[in-house]
Amino acid sequence: MSATLLTLLLAAAPLATHASRPYLVVAVQQQTLEPLDAATVAAISSDIRDVWQHYADIAVGSGADVSVVHADALLTLVITDSLSPAGDGLGWIDFVDGRPSNTIYVSRTLARRLGEEGRWMGRAMSECPGAVREFFLRRAIARAASHEIGHFLLQSKAHSASGLMRSHFTVADIMDTRSTLYRLDHAQQQMLQNRVPAYLLAREGTSPTATQ
Repeated sequence: MSATLLTLLLAAAPLATHASRPYLVVAVQQQTLEPLDAATVAAISSDIRDVWQHYADIAVGSGADVSVVHADALLTLVITDSLSPAGDGLGWIDFVDGRPSNTIYVSRTLARRLGEEGRWMGRAMSECPGAVREFFLRRAIARAASHEIGHFLLQSKAHSASGLMRSHFTVADIMDTRSTLYRLDHAQQQMLQNRVPAYLLAREGTSPTATQ
């Protein structure tokens, strides 16, 4: 993360957080030939927070009201033109010795390709108006990032048959506005809740990433 971005994050007002669940700060970096504009990044950030609002406090991006001082972990979201190592999923996170790294990646190239090759409401997405295609791209990046945040918070590579942690999202999934499609199942919620005591103990220390 650049020193400028970290300074912006530290200077921002604190996010209203809940003591009984994780507080994660996500700093956005763009590694793309044509960076997304500020409004698009803000929409992606808002969508990520909406997905996680039932389970964790997530502060995203340099424009968010965030404070890393009391965060349980600092995560970097890299939006890239590169393809995933497997060449299929929109996003990925590396695991080292069974533990997730503090960097997640989302491929704008693969998100755009999914839209270009997919269909929605019986119509090829490539034939939809530009505003619809851009909306899809924002949603695809946000959904993929939210999924990878799930791997990080759950400390697990596992996928589920449905919900936020399913292995693949279709165009219809991404365009669907029902929040219930992006929930954690009961077992995943319990896994996350089981980690809360460790977060609470770490908050008594001085390191925002003491649990990592």
